[in-house]
Amino acid sequence: MAKGKAKKRVKIDPEWELVIKRNYAAACFSPNNWLYLADDLIECATILESRVEETFMRARARARGVSATLISQGPSAAHFMLIAYAVENLLKAAQVRARGFRYEEEFKDDGQMPKELKTHDLVNLAKMVGLKVDLQSEDLLRRLEQCAVWRGRYPVPTAYPELAEALCFPMVTNIK
Repeated sequence: MAKGKAKKRVKIDPEWELVIKRNYAAACFSPNNWLYLADDLIECATILESRVEETFMRARARARGVSATLISQGPSAAHFMLIAYAVENLLKAAQVRARGFRYEEEFKDDGQMPKELKTHDLVNLAKMVGLKVDLQSEDLLRRLEQCAVWRGRYPVPTAYPELAEALCFPMVTNIK
């Protein structure tokens, strides 16, 4: 949400509020729902796979002397965005499995999805579920995070200073 903008609140019929809140909690705090969504995202990403290699080959041909951030990535950015969301959902399923009871209790008090489940920070999510993140894994997770946050949706980050970080993790690298 942009700074300064008030979030619109949906009006819920008071007679249905408790039912909707219970349904929300049941869906949100079920690890299986996060896993099902991850499976769906992987299935969609798989559909794009055949086109991704073709796109990389074309990008390699055009990349000579051109910044990787300026090259059209075809379906590869969307493919990796779907993969990033799938990884994110798998990690969140583990979070919910480990902390679901606590999350449900907090939800009863504030009616909000836990902040820990609203992030695209894959490195932090991986660490929160107890995975050891070495330098190579962190590099991959940061690249996927970029795909989730902006690479699959925009041609550049939503704020220009973030481009410096993006240049450290270009999507079209080491293509042979």
